Amino acid sequence: MASSGAQISKPKWDETIDEFRALGGVADNIEHGVGALGRGLLLSDPSTPAQIAVPENLLIDVDDVVFQKGQFRIKKDANVPDRERAFFESFENELSWGDGGHSECESYLESVDKLPIAIREALSRDVGLTLPWSTGMSDERIQRRFIRSRSITYEGRRKLMPVLELVNHGVEGCKFKFEKGISIAGSFESEMLAHYGLYDPYGVLDNWGFSSAEPVAFSIPAVLTVDSHRLVISRKLTNSAVRGPFRVPTVERDGNTFRISFMMLGHADYPRLSKGIFYQLMEDIGQQNAEALFDEVRRFNIQKFLSVLELLDEHQGPLIVTLRQMCRQQIAAITHSIGTRKIDG
Repeated sequence: MASSGAQISKPKWDETIDEFRALGGVADNIEHGVGALGRGLLLSDPSTPAQIAVPENLLIDVDDVVFQKGQFRIKKDANVPDRERAFFESFENELSWGDGGHSECESYLESVDKLPIAIREALSRDVGLTLPWSTGMSDERIQRRFIRSRSITYEGRRKLMPVLELVNHGVEGCKFKFEKGISIAGSFESEMLAHYGLYDPYGVLDNWGFSSAEPVAFSIPAVLTVDSHRLVISRKLTNSAVRGPFRVPTVERDGNTFRISFMMLGHADYPRLSKGIFYQLMEDIGQQNAEALFDEVRRFNIQKFLSVLELLDEHQGPLIVTLRQMCRQQIAAITHSIGTRKIDG
């Protein structure tokens, strides 16, 4: 979520953090700087844990945001106290949106627009990737991109979170804690990192535009027919149910048609889990050919990403490199499905 502008001056950073704390925020052992992932939040003392907590009064609903003459503003009729409003607008205009956030989003959208038509069509048709396709740049498009890349769901609403939005993503990063606000805390080697959520490499690129070697892979959206059975797969990761210690997809059956909200194909940390969940769900609805169904979905996904890779090999550019990395990382994650296990519940 961090941007790539010029480094913030220490006096300005200290002033911002002082006001953040005065409004109820927690910011321990962090300072703004440039790390291996670009601009982010580094540790003042790597031998000591770091913590950031954004209280509820500083979580701003994205529907309360407006841009006026290029400046980030909170709508006049928004239920936001004056001091919080002043802090948030200052933070965004001087340290986030106005200090790299705008230019970063514009640069990314330009790279998307430069993709050849054949690649755009393949990404949409073959793997269902929903990059911000458009024709031409506009302030509104850049602003939408910024809001999407910086917002997070809190109690069913998309919110912006000052200071915490500057933390970069890392596979080994800390998970967000949602309790009377949003926070992360932990020990780090040099830079504070957050894990943005349960995403595979495909999902990370779809949401934030960079590649990340995530341990898990979910199927792309698909409609497949195997042995006269029709399997309709979505990527609705929040549409789930609890099964023992696991969250599993929902499954609906209508004759020979099965609809599954999402389908995990591999997990490096739990290689027996993907088949275990799918086989159990198929058993629950009386479906006998679960192994053939799973293998066909796995084969379908791998072939689609291989076909995209083959097309990308003919082109160059930073986003092309990122797309190649994502395809390889997604295939690698899919391969982590060995054996099966029983699901309690």
